[in-house]
Amino acid sequence: MPQNQGPALEQLHADLIYLMNRYSDTPCAHTAAAITQLLQRILKHPLIELFPELRCQCARGLNDWRCRAAYVSRSRKTLPPAHADRTAAATLH
Repeated sequence: MPQNQGPALEQLHADLIYLMNRYSDTPCAHTAAAITQLLQRILKHPLIELFPELRCQCARGLNDWRCRAAYVSRSRKTLPPAHADRTAAATLH
């Protein structure tokens, strides 16, 4: 891989896991925004086409992380946990 292609896809993926773990410990809009930016970088990486399942998962999650990055609770300036959306939806049915 030429040097001008940026970080290795493996490194971007490792960074993504780190940020998602950080978000699960302390949900905040800044971490969600960093995850959003990292997902976009992964999707633009030249080698992503070699990993269709990873590409698909990143694309599926991108809008969810954009929403988390945009939402900031007025009182706490933090976000609900990533599973809160699914939990709330499950209790409605």
